Amino acid sequence: MAYHSFIPFLGEYCENFKRSHPHHPYHVGPSILEIGIDLGQTMIPLITDLLLRNIEFRYDAADIVLHESVIGMLGMLKRDQAKHRIRLYDGNSLVVIPQLIHDLRKQDNNIADVKPSDSTSAPYDIILIDGDHNYGTVYNELRLLVNLSTTLTLLVIDDYNTRYATNDMFYHSRPGYEKYDATPPNAFKLHETQKGVKTAVDDFLCSFPDWRILNWPWPENHDVDISDAVILYHAQHPMADRFADPQHYCHLYKTVGARTDHTTIELYKVSNLNNSLVYKNRPTDL
Repeated sequence: MAYHSFIPFLGEYCENFKRSHPHHPYHVGPSILEIGIDLGQTMIPLITDLLLRNIEFRYDAADIVLHESVIGMLGMLKRDQAKHRIRLYDGNSLVVIPQLIHDLRKQDNNIADVKPSDSTSAPYDIILIDGDHNYGTVYNELRLLVNLSTTLTLLVIDDYNTRYATNDMFYHSRPGYEKYDATPPNAFKLHETQKGVKTAVDDFLCSFPDWRILNWPWPENHDVDISDAVILYHAQHPMADRFADPQHYCHLYKTVGARTDHTTIELYKVSNLNNSLVYKNRPTDL
């Protein structure tokens, strides 16, 4: 998944989580679930941001392909494994999510014997969704994820406004994914007439009216990847009244899409011209 401009906002949201919810019933810091991690484009920067903020967290992530490069980068992060728990699930989201629900319900039956700091299964405070880009997968993911959510949970769904908004894409049909547990297009007989991520999200909102779209106060020159995604919040979220009106909370999310000095790097284009190397310095603000 990749909507990098949300990372400052999510980090700030997590930093304020403990202060805003000191009596959270499951754990001492925010818990995050990411569906579809790909090459870690969001996962690595977000975890790094949380570590720099010295936030205790639990980060679970699932994908049908766990790349060795992602595992290697995670292994190089300096962290306290007791305070910064990271778990990777190798499998289809429509298999992993029911297992997480099962684990949570099993733990809930014995919650009196489990200390918050020892909890390995709990509802998630932030859920990032960027797995298979088709109606059947996204709608069923959302329907299942309600069981792993609370009124404090934010659902962040990518590709709401991309070419997959009303068109389906199945990784099962992409070269290189044949040997993995990708969902085939014929798996969703009940959803043959509906297509795309946006359609799935909109139908979910109709079926679960307690969930709302956060009306984002887009910066004038916002990045494309911000508007590609959408955030859902529960009607009983403590900030629901502010989420409903951007004027009440836009100052809290001024970091969204912001560029900072430390993100400026220098790129050098190297070419061979007349048997001599020519270096073209092109400072680029990322």
